[in-house]
Amino acid sequence: MFLIDWTWELPQNILGLIMYLIFCNRIARTTYWKGKRIHWIKDEKFSGISLGSFIFINEKILVYDKQVADHEWGH
Repeated sequence: MFLIDWTWELPQNILGLIMYLIFCNRIARTTYWKGKRIHWIKDEKFSGISLGSFIFINEKILVYDKQVADHEWGH
């Protein structure tokens, strides 16, 4: 699965890595959901986005809402 993630989803993973570098000082915590990293972001204006193996979700969303994680993972 790792090989597929980093070949087929390469453009999204590159954007996810760039976004990670931009938001790295605003990450409240990192968890894992179905093999993907979920970074919980401290930012009032941020909602959520999925970019390859990187998922970013606003930390104000319930402590760990499985529906939100499933939604973003599905993208």
